[in-house]
Formats: sequence, C-alpha cells, structure tokens
Amino acid sequence: LARVRAASLAGFAHQDVPFERLVEELAPVRTLARNPLFQVMLTVQNNQRASLGLSGLRVESVPSGIFAAKFDLEVIASEIFDGTGAPAGLRGSISAAADLFDAGTVETIAGRFVRVLEALAADPGTRLSRVDVLDEMERRQLLLEWNDTAAPVAEPTIPEMFAAQLARTPDAVAVAGDGVELTYAELDVRANRLAWFLSGRGVGPESLVGVLLPRGVGLVVTLLSVLKAGAAYLVLEPGCPADQIGFILAESQTGLVVTDRELAKRLPSSGVPAVALDDPAVAAALADRPDFAPEASSDPSRPAYVIYTPGSTGRPEGVVVSHAGIVNRLVWMQARYGLEPGERVLQKTPFGFDVSVWEFFWPLLAGGVLVVARPGGHRDPAYVAAVVRGQQVSRAHFVPSMLE
Repeated sequence: LARVRAASLAGFAHQDVPFERLVEELAPVRTLARNPLFQVMLTVQNNQRASLGLSGLRVESVPSGIFAAKFDLEVIASEIFDGTGAPAGLRGSISAAADLFDAGTVETIAGRFVRVLEALAADPGTRLSRVDVLDEMERRQLLLEWNDTAAPVAEPTIPEMFAAQLARTPDAVAVAGDGVELTYAELDVRANRLAWFLSGRGVGPESLVGVLLPRGVGLVVTLLSVLKAGAAYLVLEPGCPADQIGFILAESQTGLVVTDRELAKRLPSSGVPAVALDDPAVAAALADRPDFAPEASSDPSRPAYVIYTPGSTGRPEGVVVSHAGIVNRLVWMQARYGLEPGERVLQKTPFGFDVSVWEFFWPLLAGGVLVVARPGGHRDPAYVAAVVRGQQVSRAHFVPSMLE
C-alpha cells in the first residue's frame, strides 16, 4: 500500500500533461475495443463539494439521463456527510461496458467490492490475503458445484495391479526393446526371481534399492522386482557425474545398488553394496529362485520410489512417492486417456523426470506394451520417429520443443 501511495502521489507531479499527449508518448496498440491506457477506473470523490450560488435562483444538479461507458469498468465512490457535517460513509456506483458485462455480473462485482470495504473498515489491520471476497453461496459454487473433483482413490499397490493384469493377459507382449520382447508371464517370472534374490540380500519394506542400469528390458524387470520385494527403487541416470551419484546414494541412505559390471565402475567407494546382473554368479543364483512372487506388504502408503530432481538449491533433492500416490496418478491417466490393451507406449524420458515413471508403469497396468528406447535415443528425433513407426507406438510423452 505504501508503494502504491508513493507511485500515485508521484503521478500528480505530471497531472498537467494532457491525456492525448500521454497516449502519443506511450504509443500503445490502438483498438476501438478498449481505452488505450487502462480498462478500469476508480474515482473517490472526497473533496469539499462545490456549490454554485446565483442571486435569486435555487441551483441543483440534474443528471443528463444519457450515459456512455468510457471504460470497461468505472467505479465512483463519494464521501457523504450527515446534517452536522460529520462523515457518514460512502455512496458509489459502477458503470460497465454493456458489450463485456451484463447487469448481473456488475451487481456481483459491486457486492464483492462492498464486502471488501466493510471487512477492512471493521478491522483495518486485516491482511489483504485474509479478506474474503466471495460470499458463502459463491464459495460453495466455486469449490463444490463447479470443481467437485473428489474421486475414490485406488487402494492396490503396483505389484497387485500388475498381478491383476497378468491374470487377464498372460501371453500378451508386455515390454519390448533392443529386439527383445517379453510377455506378461515372462516378465513376471524374471521379476519374481530377482525379487527373491533381492529379498535374500535383506531387501524389504522401507528398503531403498538404487538401480544403475542402461535403459532397456533389464531395467524394467529390475524396477518391477524391487516393488515385488516390497522395497522402493531409486533410478540413477548412467550419464550423471560420479560425484552426483555418490551424493544421491549417501543422502538417500540407499542400502543396495543393482547395476552391471561396466556401470559398477561409476559407483563411489563408499561401501554401498552392489549387485551386477551380468555377473555369472548372480545369473546362476537367479536361475534357482522361485517363479512366483514373494509375499510383500500390500500397504499403499509405503514408498514405491524415490526420484531426485535438479533442485532449487543447486543440489539434487529427493522426493518419496508412495504406491497410493503413483497408483492414483496412473488410474487417473487410464480414466482420462483410456489406453487400450495392446497399445504401445514409448519410454524415452530421462529417469530424473516423473514422466518416466508414468511411461514405465501405465502400459503394464493397463494391458499395453512398454516400448523402451535405446540409451540416449531420446536425444535423437530421427531415432524416436523411427521407433514410433517401427514399433507402431500410439502413445508418447513429448515436450513441445521436440515436436517443432
């Protein structure tokens, strides 16, 4: 308010400048649809009322009866006084351009303006953010009648929803990439065996498993296996600097990292245990694990994954997302966009963006096919276009610049 007052008073230093000159100097875009400089005018008449006295005559003002709106909205308030000359409030009017506002809308605006003035007059110390502009009926209409977005939230976890889809389409293709295709049944078996293996390494509810793997079918198997083991996963981008990977692992207190022998070289020597899936000993151990899923918690409030964003402080910042949160999102996506069984969804988004999570799991929970782009392929528009054509992809997430 102090800044507004100072700017307004400073403007009076130039009040002798003709309005036409002001328009000429500012050179706004001219249009017949509105005033060239402003659309709303507020005038407060609180000066001593001028009186005209003529000898032998009684003088009073008479409205002309013809009024043309000069602005979109013009608000005029005049201070009134009682018979003793003491202030007795304000009397005002609002005029509006009839081609923009109807009478009912203007009356609503007037009512809100009066409501604000009454609230501030009753308690001048009230913060503007605490002033209630809407009345109870308007608030109910806005929050309940127009925006009643309440919807039941799905309770199952991702493994439970995947199991339901597996029962419906066990022999349908679930994931494709690098010339490899797995059916829902094949994906389930591979994920179950790895889930049992991870459980044997102490992985379970509230555990956090780092995943440092190149984009591919093996990555999808690993993410699903971590969830089947009851833990949460943290995907690490292979292209991240080694010191950033070390920071994320230390800050998140990751207990185990699933990787391959080549990428394991990028892990810090901080003592975080790692499992290389291409290690012959690990491959042999996986072959001996059960085909069925281990029993895991069905609590939808437990963490599903941790994702690190670039952060507003310059350092990566982690966000924990529960099964309830991501399932609610995926259920909404399915209701909104209706992925049909067999439709193909492209996974190409870097792992540091939440869109990658939707790409991974939306098709697997709706009977679609998850098409995984090759590592680095998301940077090559020609490659992405070739994958979309060759794999008959029908759904993909793009930022607008990618489509230019």
